[in-house]
Amino acid sequence: HTAIQIVYEIALLIGCDVLPHLGNLVDVISHGLGDLFPQIREITALSLSALADAVEPSRSGLESFDHVLRRLWFGSVHC
Repeated sequence: HTAIQIVYEIALLIGCDVLPHLGNLVDVISHGLGDLFPQIREITALSLSALADAVEPSRSGLESFDHVLRRLWFGSVHC
């Protein structure tokens, strides 16, 4: 939970400067979407949202979210 929370804070604090590291950050926290604990799934979704908001003005790097979008849209932990 704490590590994923740190990614959330990074996204909020550095904004679009997170872009060079976006793919790695998404990969590092994406496992949290399949966690058994709802608190972990929640902070993961919030962190992914914060990362997307941070890079949205540049409209680049959004392909980094392709592999997690299915889980976010359908809420399935087994995708």
